[in-house]
Amino acid sequence: MPRRNFENNHGRIGLWAMGALAGSALATGLQTLAAERIHPPTGSFVPTRSGWLRIREAGRGQPVVLLHGAGGLLDDFVVAGVFDALSASHRVISIDRPGYGYSSQPLRDLKTPEDQAGWLDDLLNELGIEQPILVGHSWGTLVALSHALTFPGKAAGLLLVSGFYYAVERPLAQVVAVAATPGMGFLLRHTVLPPLTRLIAPGVIRFLFAPSPVSERFKAFPVSLCCRPGHRRAAALDMEYLDATADTLSPHYHQVNTPTVLITGMGDKIVDPERQTRRLWQDLPNAALVELPGVGHMAHHVCPKAVIDAVRRLASRPEMVAPGMEPDRPSLLAESTGGPPGTSVAIHS
Repeated sequence: MPRRNFENNHGRIGLWAMGALAGSALATGLQTLAAERIHPPTGSFVPTRSGWLRIREAGRGQPVVLLHGAGGLLDDFVVAGVFDALSASHRVISIDRPGYGYSSQPLRDLKTPEDQAGWLDDLLNELGIEQPILVGHSWGTLVALSHALTFPGKAAGLLLVSGFYYAVERPLAQVVAVAATPGMGFLLRHTVLPPLTRLIAPGVIRFLFAPSPVSERFKAFPVSLCCRPGHRRAAALDMEYLDATADTLSPHYHQVNTPTVLITGMGDKIVDPERQTRRLWQDLPNAALVELPGVGHMAHHVCPKAVIDAVRRLASRPEMVAPGMEPDRPSLLAESTGGPPGTSVAIHS
């Protein structure tokens, strides 16, 4: 009798678990539909060999291409105010990277730097873009560097913000990467991961901005779109290939002759400014370094003017980007960075 009771209890637990997963899957499906109804796709779609990519485009002039980081989407630079400010004098294109936002899942996983460079070059060719300035934030910086190394001379300049450039031990990244696997990952993405993402999102966002407060403008960012199963898969793949991509690229950074500006928040809690950005500045032959004390990973939101000014510097005198960067007068430092009062900027060539 005890054995039979154990088997019955075991069976009930299994049924409860299946019911809970089914309910979670249903809730995830409904929440995905709600997110897409509240935030329908805007912009346009461009065909590439990696699938359809959603872009938002505005302005005229030298092209500027905006590449968001892991977990983001094209709205990131729009909400930060960078997109609109640059479109006054440039042709600006913000992109949902493959698998993110409303871009389709890539036909195959983008495992190598050549893969990353390939989809971006396909897009540039499809849009007839020549000599763009590539602006990358976080993971997006690796896409920009992959393109610069795979297709040297095709970009006029690089602006790399809060990037991760050298492989380090990141156990959490491997845990997150489980969500990209076909079996368990599929189950997680369609059941417990989306509601968990929604639950922890406010704390994660505060951590990304720290030590700065979350900007008021960021309230307009469509967080619910980032909780959908496909979006979580793209973010998990980024985490899976992060170290391998950096490890492949880093021995070749000295070959990047494209004029480059590096921006880093010295309070960044996601990447180490000394071991990542300052090290890259030393490895690149033609780069300027902009350091923002008291600013975290979301430098383009906290100090958007630092990003806008760097793009304009690259556009106006790219060959003089390193020696041409000079600090502003102390009374104008906060205005120069676009950050809160008290934010200063250190510029090195």
